[in-house]
Amino acid sequence: MAWSLPLWLNVLLSLSAVFLGLFYYYLTYNFDYWKKKGVKHEKGWPLFGSLFSAMTLREHRVHCLDKIYKKYSGESFVGYYQGRDPALLILDPELIKRILVKDFSYFTSHGIEFNEKSNPMLAKNLFSLEGQRWRDMRSKIAPAFTTGKMKIMVPYMAEVGQNWLKFLSKNISDEAVDLKELAVTYTADAIGTCVFGVNYNAFENPNNTFMTMGRRLVGYDFKRGIKAICVIFFPEVVKFFDFEWFERSMVDFFCNLLKEMMDSRKKTGQTRKDFLQLMVELKEKGSVTSDNAEDEKESKKLSGFEDSQPTQGKFDFSDVDIYAQAFAFFVAGFENSSTQISLACLELAVESELQHRAHAEIDQVLKEHDGKLTAESLKKMVYLESIVQETLRKYPPAGGLVRSCTKNYLIPGTNVRIEKGTIVMIPTYSLQNDPKYFPDPERFDPERFCDEDAHHKLQYLYTPFGDGPRHCIGMRFSQLLIKTGLASILSKFEILPCKETVYPPKIDPIRMPLSSVGGVQVKMQERKVD
Repeated sequence: MAWSLPLWLNVLLSLSAVFLGLFYYYLTYNFDYWKKKGVKHEKGWPLFGSLFSAMTLREHRVHCLDKIYKKYSGESFVGYYQGRDPALLILDPELIKRILVKDFSYFTSHGIEFNEKSNPMLAKNLFSLEGQRWRDMRSKIAPAFTTGKMKIMVPYMAEVGQNWLKFLSKNISDEAVDLKELAVTYTADAIGTCVFGVNYNAFENPNNTFMTMGRRLVGYDFKRGIKAICVIFFPEVVKFFDFEWFERSMVDFFCNLLKEMMDSRKKTGQTRKDFLQLMVELKEKGSVTSDNAEDEKESKKLSGFEDSQPTQGKFDFSDVDIYAQAFAFFVAGFENSSTQISLACLELAVESELQHRAHAEIDQVLKEHDGKLTAESLKKMVYLESIVQETLRKYPPAGGLVRSCTKNYLIPGTNVRIEKGTIVMIPTYSLQNDPKYFPDPERFDPERFCDEDAHHKLQYLYTPFGDGPRHCIGMRFSQLLIKTGLASILSKFEILPCKETVYPPKIDPIRMPLSSVGGVQVKMQERKVD
């Protein structure tokens, strides 16, 4: 008698086979998308798309994209798959210019959406906003980021820099120190005083609540890494489950802190020249006052719409909008700026001649300005500025610029149409480390940016903060924060490599901004300055 499976098991196996077949089809049905369009492309794998090693957290996403970039070198663009969704990697500088600037109206979105109810701090900040609301918000906030307004922040940053130096003078030894950890403390304190209007001096009080919550807020673990993958590769999963990116307790802490500061200023009538006060001014008056005609002109340029007209009617800007902008400031600055400071110091530790040149410049400029770090003295530190720019070249914070096509776009000179909703990726890391554009890219060479015309020559190839109307509005603040931190530490200390130093740094595959695994281990030695 032939053996047979029970009916119920046959049915179960049949249904399972059908389910698995449908699931496989769901994951792969789009994988002939670029082939149908006649576009060269990197093949996709079920669930993982074209970025298997990034999806499995084996290497950083920019390194996966860099392999594709190098493989298809010479092409203007190449297709790949983010999870199951088709995306386009742009390799041609002229096409990059079109996407970011000339034909910006087709690529106005970052392609990442957050629900206002579950993630209000992410949904309402400038980075995530889209359409008219984004345009209005950027135009209104732009005056807060002009050169004139940024100068106001320098004394606050310099004060935090002095706290850093005092801490080092008391605690320095022959042992290795994690410069990334020290830079995190500096940036947290600087953002705290410039944006939130608080000064906890985390060098003296490392376990204060602001610092503790800040670390939790930007900290990365396996769970956060998986969430980041879902946001980038499986946006439909994020929409369906609508999970909170940040713990409610962390969000509540920062919102309550801002509310307390705003209520206190309103009650006492006291004001302070900082980002929070500028946002309160925007809420109460409907605009941020420009200091002069030059300031007004610069703010229009910053807005991305120099010919833009003022928003018609009342501009709705609530307390929650203030919280969201400050929140974004903290999240972006805390990790990115501290990473840039620590990696710049790592490069200078390895290249002592470059560091000594920076020392000489800083010493000379400070001597001319009574030893004080001011907006004027920082402006004169041109070689230090080149060091900042070269660090941003070698280790761009985001690694790539993401745009989502908002209406069908025909790529000039081709018959390839980018369909609405398609993600377009500009590989900043690859472009800035391409020997075709930056000879000997592994070498840290600030001289690349000593030429006054360097930025013009490298336009659309060097974009650590993006370009066009959606470039990072906090660019000046971030660069000033980095430069002030470097000027502070280099004015009194020499940074030296030690046995714990890892160079080149190993990039953490989990963190979104390029960051080194294990921090930056170096030795520090106090300098004898005349």
